[in-house]
Amino acid sequence: ISQNEQDGIDITGSSNIIAGNTITTNTKNGIDLFGCNLNLIGTNGNGIADAAEGNLISGNLDYGIYIYQANEITIAGNRIGTDATGTTKQTNFDGGIYLWDGYANLIGTDGAGSGASAEGNLISGNTNFGIQLYQADGNSIAGNKIGSDVTGTSAIANYDGIQVRESYYNTIGTNGDGVGDTIERNTISGNTAIGIEVYGAGATDNIIAGNVVGLDASGSVALPNGEHGLMLANSANLNRVGTDGNGMSDEAERNIISGNTLCGIYIDGNQNRVAGNTIGLNLNGNAAIANHTYGICLYDAVANTIGSNGDGSGDSWEGNVISGNMNGGIVLGITADASVANGFYGNWIGTSASGVATLGNIGPGITLQNVEDNRIGYNTANMGNVIVYNQGAGILFTSLTNMTGNQFVGNSMYENQFGIDLGGDGVTYNDVSDGDPGPNGLLNFPVLQGAESTGDSISIAVAYNSAPNKNYVLDFYWSGTCHSSGHGEGEVYLGWDNVTTDGSGAALKQVGLAVVNIQPGYITATAMDSDGSTSEFSACIPVEEATFMIRLPLIMR
Repeated sequence: ISQNEQDGIDITGSSNIIAGNTITTNTKNGIDLFGCNLNLIGTNGNGIADAAEGNLISGNLDYGIYIYQANEITIAGNRIGTDATGTTKQTNFDGGIYLWDGYANLIGTDGAGSGASAEGNLISGNTNFGIQLYQADGNSIAGNKIGSDVTGTSAIANYDGIQVRESYYNTIGTNGDGVGDTIERNTISGNTAIGIEVYGAGATDNIIAGNVVGLDASGSVALPNGEHGLMLANSANLNRVGTDGNGMSDEAERNIISGNTLCGIYIDGNQNRVAGNTIGLNLNGNAAIANHTYGICLYDAVANTIGSNGDGSGDSWEGNVISGNMNGGIVLGITADASVANGFYGNWIGTSASGVATLGNIGPGITLQNVEDNRIGYNTANMGNVIVYNQGAGILFTSLTNMTGNQFVGNSMYENQFGIDLGGDGVTYNDVSDGDPGPNGLLNFPVLQGAESTGDSISIAVAYNSAPNKNYVLDFYWSGTCHSSGHGEGEVYLGWDNVTTDGSGAALKQVGLAVVNIQPGYITATAMDSDGSTSEFSACIPVEEATFMIRLPLIMR
């Protein structure tokens, strides 16, 4: 069905099957569906002649498939934008699939049945988008190769892989129902610009889960998208990237987002959740395949959660592994509007999910730039981040003005180039009455004067100087070694206490913490003021002559 002056096939009726055709080089769309329902384009996936049922839909001057106000359409097992072998592009010139104002459509597989693996489409080589959803709701895109050849090992680029524009409740990847979840994985790699873009007002409540973005189909070799792997932008709010932590298919819901030319994930939006993904490593999580800037970039972003939500359900699965990336693990900054109220909890940054492998980011673990009122870690189970082996500070915070309220608590930080760095200049020494401005107000750190273990508790003598007549929270950590600066990181969180300064800004306290099995090592501490601003780590002091052992929790994924 080729070289027609309008569409190759024009469908306005329902319950039709279009299978096994060559639909190429038509002046308009290869297939146009308008105001219709329940049509099948491609294979029925029953395990009988499934490959023969796929259509070749390529070389058309508009879209390969154009869908307007059509619902419950299934598009399965087709080649859209390539030749019949799936190895060379044969471009649809407006894009591969355009879906406007339709719901409950399926592009790819439902993961069920003997032919589920044959239902994925090859959507590559198209101008503009491989797939674009516009004001289209409740649709599923699963099990496709988008931007690669049929083997998933070489690029046949679309411009963008998928764009979800002003659309909600769509699923890209697995639905996590336990049926064919791994078959529902899309491989979205090799595209000229962005792998997946969720964009615009109303782009809410979409789920991106279980995909490979930026790697080949094996998950072991980079096949980069030319810009970001995934972008949530321009009022794309309340979307989920990764697992829901409900105990069903949590591992299958993780995205592998690695090898991309810019950020693995870029967020310019609010109240999105990124959980349980691997960002910067291979599919097995044991070797770096860097995103070439940061693993996650957040700019002008508000109230997003990166990692666990701390609700007690699946929290240990919700942390992201963000390691091996070029410029660093995470950056949070601004271009125009404030980035506030974002939370980073329960992630592994610079290591594997076991916390053992040395897979540091080539830069800081987390970088904050000109932002305030964000939280990194918390002092409850599964909410502190493991930030280790990074070739920069564990947490770096720089600001041109006196930006405050960024809280760093309960994290496990060790073997980074530095611990917490306010200002990017190493240790910022205390000043009397703490009046110097800067990131987190350059809050003074505590001065530890001695630590004694009694087996089931530890007693720490501490002095603190800051603004007069104010209350401060002191958080204490143990480490096996002291950083070369003489100031700490903090490998194990021990607990907290508070102090109140007198009229001269001074406070002294003997702090007692109930801890079990302290072994020889070093104690460090940070201070936090009432705004939530956290200081750098204090100087280390040793714990002498202890005869017990700290047992770190083993978190299995």
